[in-house]
Amino acid sequence: MVRQGLGATIMHRAEIDSFVSDFRLFPLPVPLERINGVAALKEALHLPATFMFLDLLKSTAKSYRQMYS
Repeated sequence: MVRQGLGATIMHRAEIDSFVSDFRLFPLPVPLERINGVAALKEALHLPATFMFLDLLKSTAKSYRQMYS
C-alpha cells in the first residue's frame, strides 16, 4: 500500500535499508516495542535443532524476565 501511495507503515530498522531510495523516512517520536511469538506443531516430529532453538528461546525469555522484573 505504501508503494502504491495508499498509506504508511512502521518498519523494523533492519528492513529500512532496502527501502531508503524509494521512500521518505520519518523517525518515530518514541521507541516502540514489538512482541513476537513462536508456533510449532504439537504432534510433529521435529528435528533436534528445533528443540534446541525452542530451549534457547525459553532460557532467554527466563533471563530477560529476571533482569527486568
